[in-house]
Amino acid sequence: MGDSITNGIGDFYPDDNISLLERFIGARGPQATLIDQLDQSRPFTPALVYNEGIGGDETYDAAFVRIDSILERHPAANRVLIGLGTNDAFTPLQSGLGCTGAACDGTYKGNLQTLVNRIVWADFPNNTVPSGVAVSIARIPPAWVTSTPWSSTANNLIRQYNQVIENEISNADIGPDFFNYFMPAQATSTHRKSMFSDNLHPNSLGYLVMATLWHNALVPESPEPLPFVLEDIKLAVKAEAKQELLTVGSLYRTTTSHQLTSIPSVLAGGRWIRTPNNTSNGNASYLRFTVDRTVDVYVAYDGGSTARPNWMQGFVATGLSVGTTDANGPQMKLYVRTYNAGQITLGGNKASGSAGSNTNYVTIVVEH
Repeated sequence: MGDSITNGIGDFYPDDNISLLERFIGARGPQATLIDQLDQSRPFTPALVYNEGIGGDETYDAAFVRIDSILERHPAANRVLIGLGTNDAFTPLQSGLGCTGAACDGTYKGNLQTLVNRIVWADFPNNTVPSGVAVSIARIPPAWVTSTPWSSTANNLIRQYNQVIENEISNADIGPDFFNYFMPAQATSTHRKSMFSDNLHPNSLGYLVMATLWHNALVPESPEPLPFVLEDIKLAVKAEAKQELLTVGSLYRTTTSHQLTSIPSVLAGGRWIRTPNNTSNGNASYLRFTVDRTVDVYVAYDGGSTARPNWMQGFVATGLSVGTTDANGPQMKLYVRTYNAGQITLGGNKASGSAGSNTNYVTIVVEH
């Protein structure tokens, strides 16, 4: 249970919405992936994970409005996974860090402890009869609402909330640490904002990571490897690039509504780098990113062009293409080059040697 992040806002990848055994069918969010991972690590305990995230909810809503009806709808539940705090931070609600007794009333800590108590005690507020339902609380992910997110007012408060979760809530397990995964340090080169669809909500790849982090917090004895992601993605232009899981019908640019109409199977599971449609970019070092393993880098280049830029000389034609709704590049011819772990730099769409290209290329990175 939680807010719009729990609900899955920002996840537009439909291919992971049905668990393998089809015990769960959803519209978005990490629950189907989490079910499959739990089934794999605990094969004799089939899992069901229901999504009760409500956009805009704060800890007060969860503790004093929603929890009774949620528990009534799921009488067989044995654990509640909680992700709450982003909306509290924008109220802003005092953390209550270090408070005791009545001083905690109306604070993040007070609300969260009340929520936990309503779950774990069958006779709340007497709190003498255990309900048999366990609680795990995730550390809240960062918000990206300022140009200096590390020191933003919201994130400073979210850090306090996370300290409350880690040290001051009783009768609950500590869940995954989403904050330190997506923003592990002050240096922007370590930030993983590229896996967010906007300033608050992860995208499809971000939710895949969150599902795995939840799994590893719940089953620490059988951890899943974290999904492959690209690090330190940078563009030479004043714009942001996103890395995401895409399928037919997805928007593959950050600045246009053009969609993918066909994708060859070699790109399955690839990390698509969504960039603006900088059709006139001639920079020799337009796109840069880092990988921690050997990868195949695919470039889908304008099929109507007459010459590719010089930086693509090491790429090999696959004979395949990516279809789009962009009239300037309805068929993007696919080229590939293998790179070892390390930093990878690609030039601009109209860098030296190119001719006849009317739309920016698309980059897809696949584990080799």
